[in-house]
Amino acid sequence: MSTLRERLEKSLEEREDLDGLTQANIARVLARDLGALPDTIGRYLRRMGYKPSPGKTEKPEKTKTKGKPEANKETGKKPRGNHFTHNQEKNTYTFHLGSLSEPLDISDMEIEHWVRWYTEAGAGLSLSEICRKTYQEHKWSPTEGALKSILKLLGISKGSPPLAPHVIEDSTTEEAVETWREIAQSEVETKFRATEAKYWKNLYEKTKHKLLRVDNLVNSVLENFETLPEVHIGAPHYRRPNKSLDPCVPILMLSDWHVGMKDIDFSFDVLEKRIEVLFGELEEWLHIYRRPFEEFHVAVAGDIIDGAVELRSGQNLEQDIHGAEQIAQASRLLAKVICWLEESVGSPVFVHTVTGNHGRATKSRREDPERLCESICYVLAEEMTRTAVWHRHTNPVGMWKVFDTTCLVTHGDRTPRDLKKLAWSYSASGPTIILSGHKHHMSVLQERDIFLVAGGSLCGTTGYARDQLGVAAPPSQVLVEVRKSGPRPGWYIPV
Repeated sequence: MSTLRERLEKSLEEREDLDGLTQANIARVLARDLGALPDTIGRYLRRMGYKPSPGKTEKPEKTKTKGKPEANKETGKKPRGNHFTHNQEKNTYTFHLGSLSEPLDISDMEIEHWVRWYTEAGAGLSLSEICRKTYQEHKWSPTEGALKSILKLLGISKGSPPLAPHVIEDSTTEEAVETWREIAQSEVETKFRATEAKYWKNLYEKTKHKLLRVDNLVNSVLENFETLPEVHIGAPHYRRPNKSLDPCVPILMLSDWHVGMKDIDFSFDVLEKRIEVLFGELEEWLHIYRRPFEEFHVAVAGDIIDGAVELRSGQNLEQDIHGAEQIAQASRLLAKVICWLEESVGSPVFVHTVTGNHGRATKSRREDPERLCESICYVLAEEMTRTAVWHRHTNPVGMWKVFDTTCLVTHGDRTPRDLKKLAWSYSASGPTIILSGHKHHMSVLQERDIFLVAGGSLCGTTGYARDQLGVAAPPSQVLVEVRKSGPRPGWYIPV
């Protein structure tokens, strides 16, 4: 089948009845014969440089152009404002944008992709999603502002057909409809397969159907390794407790390490140094604290990792450790702290863990209730410890008893804002201590016999916390003790 342009050129050569007609009239006559709109035929005539026969006069025709005309040949001045040109031979658009110092050359294929991705009849993506997808497909990315200006110049809106202007101009109505149909069919299939919520929901249902819990998943992973790395500490072991004092149970709360985050004053190297400072502070506490204890508890309140998957756009650019390596390093450091306690405290160590919002494996907060990435981190850390007893709580809240005190640990992102309600919902009788993370700063509140203790973080004040949350706190962790008479919060540990 010949194209519209080929049939138009043939009609101009063969038909003599067009002599004497204006260009506008020629467009109307040929539009009926060629089955196209007069505006379409008029655009083709102008692009072909067609002029009516000599001697024929016609009134200057007003033409609508997208963009601005070229520079005036007499004055040499360049047109002002945003405008573009299209080179058919090179299959390239050249955009002149006021926000850019140099012209921007974009291939026809990229323009086709942008229009297809942006329009509702295509993929219906946002500008930011198109920028990311452009980098994936073409290894470069425009700014959102430049992309918005280009689409506006081309006359593309969300309701436009998913066809680039050059595709529409070079096709007959039937060809354009067929192209649109193929694109729509392709995009429907892509949406069906790649829609994030449906994909993860389907994956979760399959996982649930197969009863593939985190433990089974990690055990299958561990089969591919000969051994896990051993954690060597050599921690000091000396305590001279005063047995005349009432015994207690210390609880060290570890929260919001954000392993993998890179900020102005924080990186993985800084994190490791702060863990060494934590060891020094704990050694001092063990050396000077004379009250006897027969157990030592650790409450891990979540967000030990910063996000093994990208939880928000651009997060991977704010990290120095990514993916599986982030999980591996976080589990190693967590195991290192537990092993240090095993060697130092001289009593059994019990570990209670809950997961934080940064530990999930999806962008959606609802699609990964087990917080898979951080759960795997805890399982690997448990494999690297020696004698510690682990309780990996799968619910948002973990509960255990120390003497007559009810102990609750939660990250704090999936619980009531008023954490005291947890004591009532868990029917806690007697003294209750609720340990939480998420806020990145220490606080201690009391209401009757309910104590609320929020833990600090190892990353301290980040740009996000300072500028957007208005919260600034130095890096810290928290240690509390529980006696037979109730909790004694809390020991502030700056790192």
